[in-house]
Parts: sequence; C-alpha cells; structure tokens
Amino acid sequence: MNIKIFISLLVLVTQIGFSQNILQNGGFEDGGNSWYFIENNSFATVNIDMSEVYEGALSLRLNIQNPDSIVTAGILQTIEITPNTTYYLYYSVKTESVDYLAFPFLKYSDGSEVFVQNGYVSGYSKDWTTYKMRFTSPPLVNNLSFFYFLNGKSGTAWIDNFYLAEVQETNNLLFTVDVSEITGNFNNHLLCTNSSPTTPNSANDFTDEFIDIGIQEVRTHDIYNTCDINIIFPDFSADPNNPDSYDFTASDLVIESIYNANSQAFFRLGYSYTLNPEYNIPPPDFDKWATICKHIVMHYNDGWNDGYIYNIEKWEIWNEPDLSHFWAGTPQQFYDMYRTTAVKLKEFDSILKIGAAGFAISVNNSFSGPFLDSIVAHDTPLDFFSYHSYTYSNPYHFAVQLDDLKTILSEYGLENIELLLTEWNNYSYNEENTIIEFGRDDALSAALTASSIYYLQNTTLSAAYRYRTDEYFFGLFRDNAEYSYSGLAFKAIGELVDHEMLQTSGSDSLGNICLAGKNANNASIHVIVSNPNNLSNSYTVEFQNMTQDMNYQIIRIDGNHEYSIVGNGTVSPVNNTITSSVSPPYVDLISLNNVTGLENQDLVSEVRIDPNPSNNLIEITTDAKFTNSEITIFSICGQEIMSLKNSLTVNVSDLSPGVYILRLKLDDFLYTQKITKY
Repeated sequence: MNIKIFISLLVLVTQIGFSQNILQNGGFEDGGNSWYFIENNSFATVNIDMSEVYEGALSLRLNIQNPDSIVTAGILQTIEITPNTTYYLYYSVKTESVDYLAFPFLKYSDGSEVFVQNGYVSGYSKDWTTYKMRFTSPPLVNNLSFFYFLNGKSGTAWIDNFYLAEVQETNNLLFTVDVSEITGNFNNHLLCTNSSPTTPNSANDFTDEFIDIGIQEVRTHDIYNTCDINIIFPDFSADPNNPDSYDFTASDLVIESIYNANSQAFFRLGYSYTLNPEYNIPPPDFDKWATICKHIVMHYNDGWNDGYIYNIEKWEIWNEPDLSHFWAGTPQQFYDMYRTTAVKLKEFDSILKIGAAGFAISVNNSFSGPFLDSIVAHDTPLDFFSYHSYTYSNPYHFAVQLDDLKTILSEYGLENIELLLTEWNNYSYNEENTIIEFGRDDALSAALTASSIYYLQNTTLSAAYRYRTDEYFFGLFRDNAEYSYSGLAFKAIGELVDHEMLQTSGSDSLGNICLAGKNANNASIHVIVSNPNNLSNSYTVEFQNMTQDMNYQIIRIDGNHEYSIVGNGTVSPVNNTITSSVSPPYVDLISLNNVTGLENQDLVSEVRIDPNPSNNLIEITTDAKFTNSEITIFSICGQEIMSLKNSLTVNVSDLSPGVYILRLKLDDFLYTQKITKY
C-alpha cells in the first residue's frame, strides 16, 4: 500500500477531559491537515469535498472505481492514547453505490489491529448516518493509528465529524421498569446456537445446560463435519435414490442430541469450514446435489432410510458463499445452484422454509445484491435471508445492520421474508486472524452478549444463532464443562424465556441496557442490567406502578463474580428502587418474587427447611404444586457451592461448618433462606 503524505505528521497532543477531541481536524474544516491520505493505486482517490457535508463547509471524499480488482482509499492519523482506557468514537458517513465496505480500522502500538466491525457501512447507497461506539484500549499501549477505509471495486463515501475522546463518565445509571406496561413477548429464538449439546470431539455433554438456558434451535453448521453433505453422501458418483449411498451415522447422533435437549434443529445443507478445496467448489451436478438434499429432508422429516419424523422446518442452502474459501465458483453458479435446490425442496414439501445462505457480508453489490436480483427475476423460493455479523465495541450495530438490510430487501419487494442472524458473536480479530485476549471469556464478553440480545429483542429479527456453544475459544462453555462468561449471560437471559416484556427506560445505544419481563401469572419479574464499558460505578432501577411488596436478589456476572448472589432485599410501592454499586463490565440479573411467594396462585402455602442447623441431611417440604425444582447452595459471599435438580433433599455433610444461602426454585417461584452447617 502506497501512502501519500498530504501534510507533515501531526503534532501529538495529550487528551484532557471527555469533551476534547484527540483527533485533529476531525471535521476536515482545515482541509487535509493532520491526515495521511491512502491511495493504493490510481483507481482510488482521496480528496476534500464541499458538495456533500454533514456539518460545516467541508467533508472527506473517498472514491474507488476499478472493475477488475478490489482497491482501497483511506485516511490515517496517529495519536497518543492511554492503556486500559475506555474511548468514545463517533462519526458521520454517507455512501453512494458502494459495492463492498467502508469502515474504521484501529492499529495499536502493541501490534494488534482491529477491524471495527460495528462501524462499517456495507453495500449500496445510504444517506448521512452517525455511528457511535465505545472501545477499551489494550494494556501496554501508548499510541493508536486510526484508519478509515473504503474498500471494493466501486463506490464513494463521504465522512465528516470524526470525534474520539476518553470517556470519563462516573454518574449513576438510571433505569425504570413499568411493571404494568407490557410491550410484547420475549423473542425466545434469540437463544439459538451453532453446535449441538454433544459433539464427536468432546466427552462433555451440555444437554442439561441447554435445557437450563432454554436453547431453542441449533444450526448444524461446523459441528465437526457431522452434518456435511460429503459425510452423509460420501461418494458423489453414487445413486442418490439408493438408501445405501447414504451414511447418517454421525449426523443422527448430533440431531438426536439436539432434540434430547428440548431444542430443534436448523439444518444447513452444505459444508463446514475446511482447508480442503474439494468442498468449496460448486457441485458438479446441481440437480443431483439437490436430490441428495431432498433425501436428507426425507430422512429427518419422513422417516426415510430408518429415519425420523422431526419435522425440521428451516433448511439453509450453503454457508458464506460470498467468501472464496466457502464458494470458489462464480456468483452466477451459486445463484443457479440455489435455485435448483430450493425449487426441488419446495416441490417435495411446500411447507419447508428454504433460505440462503449465511452471507458473510450482509448486503453488497458484488454478490448478495445480484443474488437478490436472481431471486426476483426467476421467482425463486426464498423464505428467509440469513447473514452473519461479528461486532465488538458497540452491540447496537446489530440493530443498525438489520435496519440497513430490511431497507435493501424492501427495494426488491422482499420485505416480508424472515431475517435470520445465523452466526454472531462479540470479540475482536486482529489482522493475523488471532483473537485479542479481551472480549473473549471475560466479563466484557458477558456484558456485550447481554446488551446484544437486548438490541436484537427490539427488532423484527426472527432468530439469532450464537456462534457457538461448545468448548470453542469463544463458546458458551469451557473445556472443563463450566459456563464461560458469555454462557453465564445466556443463562441469565434464559430467565426471560416465555416472559412478557415490560416497558423500560434508561437504555442507550452504546451498550448500557435494562431488559425486564414477567411471567404470565405475575408472580416473578426478572431484570437484566448490562454495562460493557461505561465508567459509571453504580446503577438504580426504579419500579413503577407496583401494587405489592416483592423480595429481590441480585445475581452478578463481573470480574469477581461468576453468577453469584451479591444482594437481596425488598421493594414496595413506597420504596420502589434498587441501587447497586458495581464497576463495569458486568451483567446483573435482578429476580423479584411476591413476598407471599405464590400463595395467591394456590401454588405454595409454606416452605419448610428442617433441620436447620444441620450436620447431615436437610429436607425441604412444601405444599407447592410444581413441575421442576432446583436447589442451589451459595457461600455467604455468593459463591455457588452445589446445585441439585428435581430433589428436595440436600446433603450438607461435606460442607465446612458455617452459614450458607439456600435458594429454592420451584418453576418460577424463588425462595431464599440462610442455613447453618455445624
């Protein structure tokens, strides 16, 4: 990449306060002062422009025009920063006929390079839009090279009002929950995943955890090749109508494990990621490949070939065909293959939901745009459009990206098809495709996960599938089968499954959120408060329109707690606030229950714990009518000691003498009491 120096290197300044912009000439009102211009060949141009501005008289214009290969136009500025510090970034951008991406890019002095995915503009034309985000600098850094690129074969982007400053917010966060105002139902299908509860490469079985969270669906991509076409149909030259040509051994075990966990399968027809180029080339015979797919449907839905009657509804054709390591053919070949397969499957069973294709870049003129053209031109079945998104510093980007996609689909007359986010996660890649340590298995990952689900809850997205669940480097579980931080966030939000959502206020578009819901019989309320990186060290939740007293407990996920009880008390129509001190990042689950339990629903009259104190067995008796029970014992500091399901007898003989907290959960009823081991 050739860098043309437009002016001498900027004079580095020390940032003072939140309000001071540490980027020099962020509005370009001084021309190109303080910026390097980056033009990697004559087809990429960078210049100051006065025809399109967001504010002031000038903006920056990036333009690329090269039909033969991807080119880059961009800008660069290097600034001093402080390690382990939260920064606030915003800017405004307008695009015209962009076929690929416009995005910010950060390179720290420790060598890590971060593609700020939640700030990118993908495809087509978009009027002036302001993007806002927070990010935290890594440890041991002293400067940051800030880039903004336009990348692709064609398009123009105007950028204005870059603002970057250190965050110094310390105010208490204020949220309200109106317990009388229902806004809808929680979208349970935001709790979907990639990877099944059992996999062939692991001895761990996460069936109980899937049930505990309430995982709704599992997408069958990347489950160690078990559900790939070449595993199920190993010899493409074989007869696709002959049952002996198929081997469902591996896929059957995976699909069975999904349904054993009270979940459903979402079948991806295609191939997992592999370095073997044999599986990213187009099938040699599209009609035969479609026939193979039809027989896979027959096996799992119609019992063909010693199969099942699972009635799997969603069938996704291929994965990330807009990336060459998944599809080495031409775009047109993919459009033809998809049409052939979709038509054949719909002819076999019109009730099936057929869609494509886990696009890596949700909308761009070079691949998914022509794909939609093909869908409309041939009236090809497309029940859902699936795409992927990995965003780090501001989870609100998931909502922005979805709005962009909806706008584009409406231009094709496809506004009524379902949108599925079939892969998503919050973490940061550097240029070498290794993972930066922060944002993986830590409290930040938990907070970003919870905040992302909040933003997705407030969209029309049909379902979101976390990538991924098993002991992957950023999965929901660890190698030792414990919940990871993001898994704990899923566990907390799982308390909202089948809940009616309550009106809340105080959430922002930078990750600080409050999500609340109550169960159908009004006996319990669950509130999620999440803060990825605001420097505020406390929050207050005010409960409006309360009509009765309710007990509460706070379960915390942060750097010092992994799903531990940190507080409890009572709120009432008079004393209707909960205030808690906590440093970000964190996720707090606040569980409220009627002071009288569920007595007025005839579910419980009394809970008896006897003997207490005890040196051996504790028996719990109750008049409650319930389906599921769970007992959890915590230390007095909130550390989980043991957990029992569907048993009302606790053996405390192995505990050290002392005071513990016993939490009893009977369906949606929560009861907490101190117990003593002597």
